[in-house]
Amino acid sequence: DASQLSWYREDTTGQILQEGISEAGGVSLWTAAATSYSVHHLPMIPMFIYYSMFGFQRVGDFIWAAADSRARGFLLGATSGRTTLNGEGLQHADGTSLLMAASVPNCIAYDPAFAYEVA
Repeated sequence: DASQLSWYREDTTGQILQEGISEAGGVSLWTAAATSYSVHHLPMIPMFIYYSMFGFQRVGDFIWAAADSRARGFLLGATSGRTTLNGEGLQHADGTSLLMAASVPNCIAYDPAFAYEVA
């Protein structure tokens, strides 16, 4: 896959952290990077990409703690919406993450397809 844009290679100076299915571990690493501007005077732009349906449900308390710490970064819920994974059943159809994200005061929640979902 070396010819692809985002090809994989192991490197000790890498900047991509892969936590697998551990949302708690992933959001904890994200919080450390998102607060590095105030702790270590090292501004970063961390991005936490998680499975949208289970992200805020499983790590909502961690996200509130990050908000209390004035974390700066992006939480990206992947495969969100009621129409994305219909084949997986209703338990994978995400209709609440945007509402849960909007309840965090300093989180700017945005879903470009939300108007389509509620139309």
